[in-house]
Amino acid sequence: MRTEIVEADWLTRMVELAQLPGVGVVGAKLLYADGSVQHGGVSVAAGAVGAWHTCLNAPRRAWP
Repeated sequence: MRTEIVEADWLTRMVELAQLPGVGVVGAKLLYADGSVQHGGVSVAAGAVGAWHTCLNAPRRAWP
């Protein structure tokens, strides 16, 4: 398995998001070879035990 950059301005876009008020963490969207989302972030609900990958297996364009 390998990681491949598909957007040339990825780092600039992540830094812009990280500078917004109220943003604590920014991460990359990772895709499977078929284009579906492997990792669109991590979510934790108040009082929940554990965390989960946001938009797991969603179509690529379903998550910005």
